[in-house]
Amino acid sequence: MHQFIRFLLTGVLATLLQYALLEVTAGRLQWSPALGSGLGYVAGSILSYAMNYYYTFRSDTPHMKAAPRFYVMVGIGWLLNTTTMALLADIGGWNKWVSQVLATLFTLLWNFLAARKWVFE
Repeated sequence: MHQFIRFLLTGVLATLLQYALLEVTAGRLQWSPALGSGLGYVAGSILSYAMNYYYTFRSDTPHMKAAPRFYVMVGIGWLLNTTTMALLADIGGWNKWVSQVLATLFTLLWNFLAARKWVFE
């Protein structure tokens, strides 16, 4: 349970970075919400790797093994996130924040299970 709480804290920080970039790109620069969210997801993933490796899972898996696995996990999560945003916000016309919260929830379970069982084993 402590590990999941640390995972959530790490995820909150990475998500805040993603959401900040979404606000700047889609809100102020008027870019596509899916593009802004996708770029924010990449930035958040860099923060997330470092925090999950050292803080959440306290991994001793070599970076040469963990990092590629992490970015496969992130790539799949990015596809889930960006597809959800495209379907809900860009095509469906939903509010970008409602869409983003739903996209975040969809990727949360995937990311935790993949990180715990495969990336930082």
